[in-house]
Amino acid sequence: MKIPLLQSLPRINLTIRQRIVSGYLAMLGVIAAGSAIGWSVGTHYQEQARKVHLEATKERQFLEDLHVAILSVQPGKKLLPILEELRRFRQESQSLSARLLSVMARLERRNRQDNKGAVEPLENGDVERDNSVVNQFLNRYKKTVSEFEKLSYERLGKVKILLGTPNGTEESRNEVLELIKSQEFTNYINFSDRLFEWKLRVRKN
Repeated sequence: MKIPLLQSLPRINLTIRQRIVSGYLAMLGVIAAGSAIGWSVGTHYQEQARKVHLEATKERQFLEDLHVAILSVQPGKKLLPILEELRRFRQESQSLSARLLSVMARLERRNRQDNKGAVEPLENGDVERDNSVVNQFLNRYKKTVSEFEKLSYERLGKVKILLGTPNGTEESRNEVLELIKSQEFTNYINFSDRLFEWKLRVRKN
C-alpha cells in the first residue's frame, strides 16, 4: 500500500561524497554541542573553586586580625611597669579598654554578617561545616570578652583611685596581678590558641 503523503515528498538523491560531507558536518555538530556543555560545566566548577578560595582568604584574614587584636591586650606587660606614673597608667588603661572594645566590635560585625547570610553557601561541605563551628565558638567568645572587659573596668578603675593615694602602688600592683590571674583573663587569652588552630586549617583548605 502506498502512502500518498510520502509519494508527494520530493526524493533526495545524495551522492556518496555528499553523504560523507553531511555525516561529517553532523559529527562536527555533535562535537560542538558536547564541547559547549563541557565548557559550561567546567566554568561552573571553576567559579565555585574561585569562590571557595576567596572565602578561605577572607576567613584567614579575619582570623589573623582577630588573633592579633586579642593578643594586643596584655595588662601585665603594659600596666605593671608604669604603676608609679599615674598619667601614663590612665592612658594605657584607656588604650587597653579600647582594644577590648575593638575585639568585641569585630565579633559583632562577624555575627551580623552571619545572621544576614552575607556569605553565599558554597558547594563544599568541609568549608560550610568549618564556618559553622567557628561561628558557634565566636558567638560564645563574645560573652568571654564581655566578662573580661567588665572585670578589667572594675579593677583598673580601682587601681586609678589607689594610685592617687599615699602608698597605693603596692595595692595597685596586687589588683593588676589579680586581674592577670583571673579566670576571665585566662579564658580570654587562651582563645587565641584555638584561633591559631583554625588559621592552620583554613590554610590547608
